[in-house]
Amino acid sequence: MQPVTWWSWVILSGASVVLIFAPLAFAGVHTWAYFSLGVLIALLSMLLLAVLLLRVLWGPWLPYNWPRPPLWGLVLAFLALIILQVIYLPQALVGWLSPEALAIRTLGNGYGLAAAVPLSLNAYATQLELLKLLPAVLLFFLLLYAVRSRLQMRLLVGVILAVALFEVAYGAATLHSHRIWGWKNIYTGFRLSGTFINSNNLGAFLAMAICLGFGLFQAMRPPRLNQAPGTGWRRFIKMTEAERLEPQFRRYALFFLLIVLTAGLILTGSRGAMTSLVFAFVMMGALTWSRSRKRGTLAIMVLFLVLALGYGLFLGAGPALARFLDLQHWGRYCAFMGAFAIFSDFPLVGSGLATFGDLYYQHQPHEINGVFYTYTHNDWLQLLAETGGLGFLLVVGGFLILLYRLIDRWRQRQDYFAAGLGLGGLGALMAVAFHALAEFNLHIPANAPRPISRDGPRPWPGLRSISRQPPRSRP
Repeated sequence: MQPVTWWSWVILSGASVVLIFAPLAFAGVHTWAYFSLGVLIALLSMLLLAVLLLRVLWGPWLPYNWPRPPLWGLVLAFLALIILQVIYLPQALVGWLSPEALAIRTLGNGYGLAAAVPLSLNAYATQLELLKLLPAVLLFFLLLYAVRSRLQMRLLVGVILAVALFEVAYGAATLHSHRIWGWKNIYTGFRLSGTFINSNNLGAFLAMAICLGFGLFQAMRPPRLNQAPGTGWRRFIKMTEAERLEPQFRRYALFFLLIVLTAGLILTGSRGAMTSLVFAFVMMGALTWSRSRKRGTLAIMVLFLVLALGYGLFLGAGPALARFLDLQHWGRYCAFMGAFAIFSDFPLVGSGLATFGDLYYQHQPHEINGVFYTYTHNDWLQLLAETGGLGFLLVVGGFLILLYRLIDRWRQRQDYFAAGLGLGGLGALMAVAFHALAEFNLHIPANAPRPISRDGPRPWPGLRSISRQPPRSRP
């Protein structure tokens, strides 16, 4: 374990502010909100770079080893692809990479095209989406550097759970007024939305928080104490001492909190969020069974879901659950087909990040004319349409590699804390990835940084490996 330094606490504090501010500021979807998030994360990044520079200039004489974050090559390649979409390229190159993009730009242009044009059909929207994406990527790597102890991990998960509890409480308090900080939310109806404009996005946030919280519940398993000596009342008094009861009380208080959060998730009426949570618990159960073959954890998972469902029904979640009977999804099906059609027109590098809404009208059936679709309601298909096969392979391949490495590392863990919290992180990743099949949660700034999975308190030793090389002695 690396020593905890002042700058890691500063970065962790700033990251906590981001994790609190993003959901409360209308989920960070407005310009002022994601601009503020970007500025704060940029300041934290500059602090980290300053620490790196100081270590290079005044650090000890050790062999130089530049740290490489996980998947840094794939991340840089994807960012390079997005930058390629917005920079101006010669017409010949654009015609070779994306013939349809050049053909669309020439339509109705009687004065001829400029000598250089971008690949993206809406370069401004692509640049804006890139500026919204970068803070989430930077936050991921900042936390890899900053989180260096079990206490910091507990605090980070605690912040997320506290925000999730506030969202449920605030959503319950404004369920009938449908107001977010005084603003009338006309998109939610009878469903719980908290400070999120879209109830489905809140459901995704809660699903990830619940998975992380359940991982913390597993990580808080107290050590086994020796059997209390004596018999009768003397043994009973020994067994009820604070040393034995307090850890269990804290652990099951968290269990009750997670039941409340799950009931709140059900009240959002988000079918995708409920299904993704069940899927995540099934996968966490499968991972647990493949590792230890113990039924205890599986029984706790089943009991947790049953109690949460019962509590949700007690609170009046019947109308929210009845949404599963609504099978009319013609609009989303058309959006899915439109994404495939756009991909067929721009197969290599896509039409440009955040351009689905500019092109979908060409493939939109007349039955749903007048409905503007900014998102595909499937993050994976929208990624395929907007970044082409190249961007899709980079992101999906990187996600699968990351998931495989995390699972492989998690299987090697023997410590309860590391295994429990790692399991919760894996569940959060699986939940958001599964929910992305039916929603646009990863386009919401408040949800994008959440799926950060750690496999235990062994932080990546990036900063410690930065140092100067000693000068070579001349012969």
